[in-house]
Amino acid sequence: GGFSVSGQESSSQTDGPEQTSDDSWSSASRREAGGGFSVSGKAAGVLSAVSVGFFGGSVLVPAGYVPERLHGLRLIPSFGIGAACVGTAVGSLYWLIWRPDLRKEIRPEVVRNAMCAGVVWNLGNICQVIAQGRFKLSYGIAYPILQCALLFSGLWGIYFFREVTHGPTILAFWAGASVLLVGIVLLGLFGPGA
Repeated sequence: GGFSVSGQESSSQTDGPEQTSDDSWSSASRREAGGGFSVSGKAAGVLSAVSVGFFGGSVLVPAGYVPERLHGLRLIPSFGIGAACVGTAVGSLYWLIWRPDLRKEIRPEVVRNAMCAGVVWNLGNICQVIAQGRFKLSYGIAYPILQCALLFSGLWGIYFFREVTHGPTILAFWAGASVLLVGIVLLGLFGPGA
């Protein structure tokens, strides 16, 4: 057998109905397609996660090449257009090349919720631009503080969606959250431009 999403070895038998929450590609589909996640699949996942950190942490770097008089909220329309164009292109390629079966998953509620998620994500980016532009927070302080997203996504996962219920795991989350919060305070007090 292959590896399931949790990384545990899966057997060829299931204990109940197939779950399709991971982009509707069930465990059975993964087994039929060649045995599930391999080590190279996990490596690709880690590379993808590192890429998120790289691209996410560099998202406002191009703004440094824009004339000062055009900084701040004047960047938002272009930022939004760029995000929409690239997101549409990448999503379309993924859909057409790797997952043509997603056609049946494009329903009005999926589109609505995805658009709402995009709005919330971009509100965070707008706040980031305001923090750096209007309030002159340096990149070295403002962008690391943006990593509070980790804290809030963890809170949503634990307390709203109930994705994590194991006590020691929640305790480990709060230990990490404490380190994050201490880092934010230290950055604010002693970081660049403080």
